[in-house]
This record gives sequence, structure tokens and C-alpha cells, in this order.
Amino acid sequence: MGISIRGRRLMRNSNVLQVSEVKSIDAQLGDLPKGLSFFDPILHHEAKEAIEAGGEVYVYRSTEGHKNGLFIYDGYEATGTIFTKSREAFDHFYSLKPSSYIFSEYEVAEHPKEDWNIWQLDVDKAPLNHRFKHHVSMESDVGELERFMAASQPETNRQWVKVALRNGDKCFVVRIANRIVSIAWMTIVGGVARSHGLYVEPQFRRMGIMSDNLQARIIYLKSRHVHTLINEIPESNISLLFYRLGLPMIVGQLVAGMLVGPFGLGLIRDTTAIDFLATLGIILLLFVVGLELDPRKFGKVGSRVLILSTVECLTAFAVNILSALFRRMGSRDGALSRVRTWSKQHGHSREIDPRSLSRT
Repeated sequence: MGISIRGRRLMRNSNVLQVSEVKSIDAQLGDLPKGLSFFDPILHHEAKEAIEAGGEVYVYRSTEGHKNGLFIYDGYEATGTIFTKSREAFDHFYSLKPSSYIFSEYEVAEHPKEDWNIWQLDVDKAPLNHRFKHHVSMESDVGELERFMAASQPETNRQWVKVALRNGDKCFVVRIANRIVSIAWMTIVGGVARSHGLYVEPQFRRMGIMSDNLQARIIYLKSRHVHTLINEIPESNISLLFYRLGLPMIVGQLVAGMLVGPFGLGLIRDTTAIDFLATLGIILLLFVVGLELDPRKFGKVGSRVLILSTVECLTAFAVNILSALFRRMGSRDGALSRVRTWSKQHGHSREIDPRSLSRT
């Protein structure tokens, strides 16, 4: 499990001899021990990209001279990532640089945190029976990606895009109306890949875009004979956790609604505003679906669509009529049984004419 820790920290220069800045990845990190992190296979790659994008990398040595901590810091984003199993190394790195966010797998109870689940996907066992709804492609246009990330994720260091593409990172995108609406970055080192930087524009969420993107990445990894895909999911994202369990994401969304709704934790009691937003969301969803419809293709299947729609409407109408009739008959029988019971309790023995119930 990884955690992210909020809070601005001031620089401290104590014990500077134990923390040294890395200038050469091969020379200074060549003997970095295994077991510092779940992300061991890609640590050198991450450190190299950070330095090339203008960031800083620090290594921590214990009093015995052993390297047992790595700190990657991005001054533009004011974020840092700590890789260590040592509390001493964590404390040194935590106060080393001013940070708005610190990411770490090492959990410290006294710091506020947000829990994330880190999970591995066995690419070899992943099925390929997915039906795509959207076209997914790999994008290498630095300018277009920088513009999209500046608009959608302005806190991201723009230098990193060029560096990542130059170092072999892949960016999978989905376009609607000829513009990027979703991206997912993937780093590949040997037989291990890591997904990161996932984003879908808010108005295009809940459309299966990220599922299509994930399946496209899996297909690519299979073609490259990569066996493991590492993903990070915040525990607050219930729908993605359900997807991790092999259940449809919509199940997670329904459970989330039940938990926060008036019949659950009661965090949301007045659903008037939610109903309005839901209606607006449906309108926008239908509009987006219309953007993706090709009138020429729609004309080719128009007759079949008309027949299916007519059958669907007639079937729904018939089911509703039958349901109403059964409910009416059930209400009569229930009312009759209640009247008979009441009559027996009060010593009456006369029968009640069912037809009289319908007249009252």
C-alpha cells in the first residue's frame, strides 16, 4: 500500500553528510539495494527522468554506510517521492525540501495520509475479449500532449513530457471530435510496466474510455512480452476497486451511492441538486454519443434500428400493462383478506362481495 502525505515542509540541513544529491545515475545508484520499494524495477528509470526534467534525486546512507533510501523531488510540482524501509531515512527526506505532497510506501502514523492500493496485473493471464467503444492510439506529438496536460493537469512539470517520450514512455490517448479527451502514461522497464498519469476529462467519464485505454495497453504489453503491469488506485475510488476485484465498475458506483446516500451514511440527504446534475449528465452523454455517430453508418443500419426500437417499445409497454394489472389484482386480494380477518375478529360471519371493493 502506498500513501501520500500532505503538508509543506521547511528545508533542514542537519546530518547533511548522510544525504547526498545524485548527479550520475549509473555511478551513484548502481549499488542501490533491492527491497526499497514495490517499484524496485523502475527506480533507476524514474530517477533518470526526474534529473533530466530538472528535478533532484537524493540518496541516504545509514551510519554504517549502507544506502537505504532514495528521494526523488520535483521543484516545479513541489512534490517528492520517498523510497525506503527506514524511519530514519524517511524523517531525513521528509524535512529536506518544501513539498505540497510527499508520496511514500513507508507509513508513519502521526502524518495525515491518503491510502492507495498498489496492485499487479498478470498480463499473460489478462483476457482479450474486450469490445472497444472508442479508438485508442499512442501519441508522440510533444506539443499536443504538453497543451493537453497544461490544461487538464496544470501542476505537471511540462519538461517531463518531452523527457518521458525520449526515454521510451508511452502515452495512450482517446480522441473525440478529433481532440484528446483522455490519456494514460506507461513506463516499461524490462518485463515490468507501470501505469501513471491517468486522466479523463470530466464530461467524458463513465463512458468506458479508461477501460478501453487499459485494454489497449494490455494488448501492447502482450506484443512486447511484458509480463507485469503495476497500477496504483486510491482507496477513495470505490468503482476502480470493484474493477480490480473483477466486478463491473458500475457496481462500485452503485455501492458508493448507497454508502453516501440518505439510506447509508447520510452524507447526502437532499437529492434535488443531484437529480438535476444527473439529468444534465445524461443530456451531455447523449450529446457526446451523437458526436461519435457517423450518419452514413447510421443510415446503413437504420431499418434494423427502427425494427429493434419498435419491438423494444412494444415489449416495454406490454410488460408495464401486465405489471399494472397484476398489482391491481393483488391489491384486491389483499384488501379482501384484510376485511375478512377484521370481520372474524369482531364476530361477523358474512362474506364480503369482492365487487364492492372495486366500487369504493
